[in-house]
Amino acid sequence: MTIAAKLLPLYKQMQNYRQEIWGLQGGFYPPIDKFKTHEFRSHIADILRKMGGLCDDILAVFEEESK
Repeated sequence: MTIAAKLLPLYKQMQNYRQEIWGLQGGFYPPIDKFKTHEFRSHIADILRKMGGLCDDILAVFEEESK
């Protein structure tokens, strides 16, 4: 399997997470009152943690390919 074939699904998932955040926010600039709620911030934080894990997965692909 090529590196592109390994990375493409990971980058697609990252795009899905970004879309999920934008969907929660209602666009790029959410109203400030949303940020005042714990539930909203918690949901965003959960998605950001998933994105961080995905970054680890992307790095692992590059590390594997560089061996």
